[in-house]
Amino acid sequence: MPVFERIRSSNWFIISTVCFTSFTDTFIYGVIVPVLPYSLKEQARVPEVNVQFWSSLLLAAFGLAQFLFSPLFGCLAGQSSSRKRSFMFSSLATTAATVLLYSAQNTWLMAFSRFFQGFSAAIVYTIGFALLADAVDTPDLRACIGCVMFSLDVGMVLSPTLGGLLYVKFGYKSLFIAILSLIAINALLVLLLIEKKKLSAVTERHAFRRSRGEGSEYGTFQSMFNEAANQERSGTSSSDGDLTILIPHPEDSTTEVACHHHYATPLVTLIKSPRVLTSLYRTWVSLMILGSFDAALPIFVKYQFSWGPIGGGLIFLTLTCSSSLSPLAGKLSDKFPSRWLTSLWFILSGASLFHLLLVNDDTLTSKNQKILLCFFLTLYGFTMNFGTRPLGSDLSQAVESIELENPGIFEGRNISAHAYSMYTGAYAAGILFGPLWASLAFGNWGWIYYVISLGILSVSAAIPVRTGGAWG
Repeated sequence: MPVFERIRSSNWFIISTVCFTSFTDTFIYGVIVPVLPYSLKEQARVPEVNVQFWSSLLLAAFGLAQFLFSPLFGCLAGQSSSRKRSFMFSSLATTAATVLLYSAQNTWLMAFSRFFQGFSAAIVYTIGFALLADAVDTPDLRACIGCVMFSLDVGMVLSPTLGGLLYVKFGYKSLFIAILSLIAINALLVLLLIEKKKLSAVTERHAFRRSRGEGSEYGTFQSMFNEAANQERSGTSSSDGDLTILIPHPEDSTTEVACHHHYATPLVTLIKSPRVLTSLYRTWVSLMILGSFDAALPIFVKYQFSWGPIGGGLIFLTLTCSSSLSPLAGKLSDKFPSRWLTSLWFILSGASLFHLLLVNDDTLTSKNQKILLCFFLTLYGFTMNFGTRPLGSDLSQAVESIELENPGIFEGRNISAHAYSMYTGAYAAGILFGPLWASLAFGNWGWIYYVISLGILSVSAAIPVRTGGAWG
């Protein structure tokens, strides 16, 4: 095999491509977060009183598309012979959505473009995890998923901060130049990538034809004629055992039908697992809280501290700066896979959210309020990072345990695409409902009721972790 093809089909190249693609889509989601309160007024002429509503709606549109299309792409990924084509389609869709968002002059067109971006993200996350499962052996899958999750975190860290800086220094257009540049690099990586399954099929065909002495006739009509003749000759001298491969027996069909009727569909089987549901609920909670902060924090710091787009972007560093500790969080979850420890992380994250009430204390100086806001947001990011780090890999382990307890339950099908489509769906549901809840709770009731509701939600995630299925 040529050296260049070995590189393009290597594990590290596939993992790097999936990580960069995930980073790109997360960057696209987050880069306009601190800019929305200002771009809505300038681009779409939205009145100040409606900025909170439309900011939340544009962020929720992204999550809505992910939520609706993730199960569909999960099913298609399980049946499709090529992940690469899906990746290329997502790049084209993202490009079209980005150009549409830049040119949009009204709120509904902006919402549609964000929906289109979410549609593309649903492809990336679902197909990306399935591509990893195809390429990487199960013992190494946890580490690879950790790399993808880290790339998502990096996108979350950089995008709001860079979005605010680019908007202030170079204007609205600079955001889309950055986005389109990332899409171009991503498309190049995807074009270069060679899937493991495709490479194996080609290698097997080459080896098969070389064994028959057909090297120079590969791809010609003569080679097909020779292959058919060889099959005919081998068929006349083959045993009955060989013929059963070509002609199925009635009793085999009956057994297969019975097997299909015995087990439920893969999606239903996964939903029935308490451990799978626990992972999905924890994913939804963490992303709903983060999605609600995306909608609420830029507006809160704008009116509370008179911060502009740069401050509205920098505040998200407090939530995501603990991402550098992700490898440590992964190792701790592997070494101490305790249900009680996981519950403790969610309880501590809820406590840090409850303490955000102090930020609204009028007896404190503005400086102290800023310090408390940054401190407790950082504490929340730290505890939630350690609590949610093993989510994707634990979902993979849950699927493995189901197969071990019930051999043949998935009838030999690759279930990873279905499992990760559910994970992406939970992720998207958080991005969908988080901004909507921020619009309702923060927009209508204020900061106090808003952070209390988030604290209760975080603590609630500790309950199914303790009671839902064996963990270790």
